[in-house]
This record gives sequence, C-alpha cells and structure tokens, in this order.
Amino acid sequence: MIKGMVIRESFANETIPPLLDNFVVERRQHTLAGVEKVHIVTVIVPTAEFLATLTETSLALKPTRFYAHFVDGRSMYVVFPRSIVIVAAPDDDQSISLCRLLGQAFSIPELQMNIPLMFKFGHSD
Repeated sequence: MIKGMVIRESFANETIPPLLDNFVVERRQHTLAGVEKVHIVTVIVPTAEFLATLTETSLALKPTRFYAHFVDGRSMYVVFPRSIVIVAAPDDDQSISLCRLLGQAFSIPELQMNIPLMFKFGHSD
C-alpha cells in the first residue's frame, strides 16, 4: 500500500479522479501558505493499482500551481501535470532539485516544495 496526498482544488471542477477517489481515507481542510483554504485528501493505494493511479492523477491535475505526492516507505513519487519524479530518499538532491525546477515551471512556490519534510508524510507548509 502506498500513501498519497492530493489537494481537491488541484483538479478540474475540484473533483477527485475516479480511480483515486476509490482509495480516499481522509479529507480535511488546510490553509495553504497561510492564505488559501484548500481540501487535503489522503489516499492509500494498493500496489497493484499504483501505476494507474499515478497516471490518472498526473493527467487530471490542473496545468499550473498544483502537484500531488505519494510515499511508499522508501521513495516519494511527486506528481506534476503530465510528469512524475521519483525521489529515492530525503537526501536525493538531484531529484529534489528536479522537483523544484518543475515546480517553478508549473508556478508552484518553492516554499510548497519542501520535499525532505514531505517524506514524513504531511504537507510542506
């Protein structure tokens, strides 16, 4: 099982994609960057459904400002619109730098890309 976190507002019409929605275990409100109220959705995805879930999530994200992340105990999968970066460990500097570059390309503030902290599974701010 792989744990994931998405923001409901990151999808068109604020609708969780169907496959991902099957695995929701928690929904809660959160204030992003101390300003924007969003809904954090936590999922636990069976290993057999993981690749399909990553793909569906990546294709369903709005084109800017949002990403999702999943942690399988060893690695983190950071999901951007039509892109997925695998971060092997909290000190995988090369992959973390790539995530931050992609984050900039998708207008995601660097403050929201605290990848090492997200390995402990939470939101970065």
